[in-house]
Amino acid sequence: MGLLETETRNDSAKVWTLLPEIEAELEAGSKRPEIYEALKLKHGLTLTYDGFLSALKRARKKAGAKKKPTKATDVPDDKQTETPLKTEPTEPKQEKPKQGIISKNDFKPSADIDDKLAKLTGKNRKY
Repeated sequence: MGLLETETRNDSAKVWTLLPEIEAELEAGSKRPEIYEALKLKHGLTLTYDGFLSALKRARKKAGAKKKPTKATDVPDDKQTETPLKTEPTEPKQEKPKQGIISKNDFKPSADIDDKLAKLTGKNRKY
């Protein structure tokens, strides 16, 4: 392996060191649980499965190994298409009318507010 064998390192370091092999297995169609079991047998991995997934996520983040292209320029040349994507014009969205009292300017008390309050509370108060 190199100067440091994987057996002498902690489990997160093992995942980090073996990341290219793990990624290759995933690309080949292997499932994460299968890879986890193989790492336990061949490399003495002692992490739980959830711990393995966390270590894999951190190793990918550290390595920048996310394989999902985000832009058209990230797609390999042999997979790029010559035709541009077609976009159809969409109609502008109509704003929904605001409901209820949005600001104090929207509040217009009725002339008989005192009578309505008296009816609701059972108390006759004049303000």
